[in-house]
Amino acid sequence: MLENISPEWIGYGGAFFTTVAYMPQVIKVVREKHTKSISLTMYIMNAVGIGFWLVYGMLMNSPSILVANICILMMVIAIITMKLRHG
Repeated sequence: MLENISPEWIGYGGAFFTTVAYMPQVIKVVREKHTKSISLTMYIMNAVGIGFWLVYGMLMNSPSILVANICILMMVIAIITMKLRHG
């Protein structure tokens, strides 16, 4: 059964859910402008890790990894920016 499914499509499924998982936090931070309980260190480390995933996606020529991590990185940068602005 799985031999008929492209691994890249499995990647897109994972990419979709991983990316969507960040949206509630981003929406909450943007609406409330309250970031006191958010760890800046965690999000910076997350951004660095995402950077590595982007390089890996480029090296593997994997659109699903690239698309997901570009989207996630934009959301992580938004959270980091809000954290730096609103403490």
